[in-house]
Amino acid sequence: MAKRSYYRPVTLLPEDRACLAVVSIGMEDVNPANTAFRRVGGWHSWQLMYTHAGGGLGDVAGTALSCGPRSVWFMPKELAYGYRVDPALGRWLYQWIEFDGAMVASVMRMLGLAGRWHVPECAAIEPLVRQLVEMLNERGDPALHEATGMLMQILAVVEACARRGDESHSPGARLDGVVKRALAERLASHVDLATIAEIAGVGPHHLVRVFSAANGISPMRYLAQLRANRAKILLQRPELNITEIGREVGYPRVPHFSRMFRRETGMSPRAFRTAMGVG
Repeated sequence: MAKRSYYRPVTLLPEDRACLAVVSIGMEDVNPANTAFRRVGGWHSWQLMYTHAGGGLGDVAGTALSCGPRSVWFMPKELAYGYRVDPALGRWLYQWIEFDGAMVASVMRMLGLAGRWHVPECAAIEPLVRQLVEMLNERGDPALHEATGMLMQILAVVEACARRGDESHSPGARLDGVVKRALAERLASHVDLATIAEIAGVGPHHLVRVFSAANGISPMRYLAQLRANRAKILLQRPELNITEIGREVGYPRVPHFSRMFRRETGMSPRAFRTAMGVG
């Protein structure tokens, strides 16, 4: 049977589920090769699984998967899936982070992780996972929003790992990865298309054409979505005012920040705060 090293649930409010939040953390050390989990109706939340040792076999909606050390699995909320220890290895030690919220699907699409269940060679998330786990184990529910912010960092690093794998096979994917990393690193700065094109080593028109073909939106619209999603997290911190949050996402003037946020979310920053119950 599986030995559960630990399990730590988190208490969520409706406002948390309206956005994105960590639901639980834990670790499984699965030794017997006949231990298996099957969730024919999906699960009540998403699950990120990071393998420390050994490995597992599984499937999502009939697509076969296998994982080894340093790899990431995503188990989706609404699809059937199953997993078990790899009989050839006889052990599977993995950490999980369960997460949920109305924003999950859009965040996964934004990061290019929608429909991507396995990302190999992603050891870069290990220290972040350890930090998130320690934070919740030591401080519990009061650390939920910080832990959720760290989950966003973890997902962004998983995106980078996935992009590195893609870039070795496709010049277009390489350009896409360079541009997305450059934009993600400049959320608080003034950014224009010419600067991003120079970083990517291509002309602005070529950049827009290739990026839009791959993502369905322009690079600058993608940047606005990144900024709006970052602002949603910051707006749940009552100690920050609207001006400070605007600066953090590249808009030092509140009217410009409010215009961008309303365009991307359909509501003003203050209305979003009210909806989230933040005073």
